[in-house]
Amino acid sequence: MTTPPPFVSSEVETPEADRRNSALIAAHQASEAVTELLRYHREGPHAYSAFGDVDIVEKLAETVLLAGRIAIDELADDGYLREYRDELGQLTAAAARFIDGWAG
Repeated sequence: MTTPPPFVSSEVETPEADRRNSALIAAHQASEAVTELLRYHREGPHAYSAFGDVDIVEKLAETVLLAGRIAIDELADDGYLREYRDELGQLTAAAARFIDGWAG
């Protein structure tokens, strides 16, 4: 994963603080991807790559990974939600494999 933005809290680590920091990092990654997608819409591809130096797929995969982990932590492990939680776990695992294989 990329280096966390400098504005991530370094307070005492608790599960809640970890989730909040993960949410901030996910938002940062998503905003970088959205910014590049909007640039692409306005200007088209760069000469050497569609999205220049920004790997939007990696950034969005990191967003899915972090947001998915937050959601899994917050979901109760019962009935209907268990199936959704399991599917969300598969999605986050796929995002983690992509990141490890591509960016790792």
